[in-house]
Amino acid sequence: MAEKEKITPEAETEKAPAEEKKEKKAKKGLPVAALVAIIIAGVLVLAAIGVVAFGLIQDSSATGAYAKGDYKAAYEASQSAFFMSAENKITIEKAYVTNVLVKEGKYFAAAELINKSAMSADEKKALFASDNNLALCQVGQIVKFAKCDQDGKAETAEDLEWIVLKVVKVDGRAYATLLSKEIVGCSDGWNKISGNTLYSQSNLHDWCNTDFYQKLNIANDQELIEKIVPIQVKTGNDTVEAYVYAPSKAEIENALKGELAQYVATISTKTARSEGAISNAYYVRDPGAVVDKHQQAAGFDKEGKYISDLIADSGSTGARVCITVDLGSVA
Repeated sequence: MAEKEKITPEAETEKAPAEEKKEKKAKKGLPVAALVAIIIAGVLVLAAIGVVAFGLIQDSSATGAYAKGDYKAAYEASQSAFFMSAENKITIEKAYVTNVLVKEGKYFAAAELINKSAMSADEKKALFASDNNLALCQVGQIVKFAKCDQDGKAETAEDLEWIVLKVVKVDGRAYATLLSKEIVGCSDGWNKISGNTLYSQSNLHDWCNTDFYQKLNIANDQELIEKIVPIQVKTGNDTVEAYVYAPSKAEIENALKGELAQYVATISTKTARSEGAISNAYYVRDPGAVVDKHQQAAGFDKEGKYISDLIADSGSTGARVCITVDLGSVA
């Protein structure tokens, strides 16, 4: 049997320098690693001190600017004032909204700031209620926009109240869709052509863009009227351009499901008048049932119940209308 190879003293002697070199290298490396770790820790400490110092400086800058009434500078500094209390930040945000953005007419930017703020729901509600133009930028708000009189007389025109149904941004501008809170008048219903099912050819469309729109032009200045922009109104496969249009069945039903239900479902009989008469229901632009070969308009009663065959009657059926308002630049 072959003998197991023995490690001779000479072999051990030969390995010793290599082991010794390795140990020296390891010992030499320890101070370098420790030094790097110390340097990194120092940098992190300095960075942290810098962040704290910067945050404190910004906190001081924001507070100082607010005290001087420079609310824009205060708001900008508050965005990086890491140690500022939430309460102080909210105070500065409110001042910036009311004293800068609203005064400069930047209502949409103001609305976006309010919505993303840590303000309470009541604080946000109060801010939106403080300015009608600001309220126009927030879905669910009740706003006053334009005047109208049933007889078309400017001297007796009254403020119209609207519900903000939708706010959208298109090509750098914001637009709000408004639904009249109450019934604002009465159309002859749907029948313009016997059996017609196109909203574009209905009496309802004509009434909205002649009778009612003319009353708006009589009672309001041109600058305000120009804020009402025409849109392409679609009803099924039918499309027509309109300044004023009847809401669709879907728009009313969607509103009834959400936070707007309290405003959409019930109509006050005191103000829901139709050419001087009390209206108990209002039309939508969707075609309703066919009765005696005539197309009837569909609509909702004052309790929010859908009716497919409303009969044109100035004493019982009226119209709620929608308009689209240009809110200006989103910047």
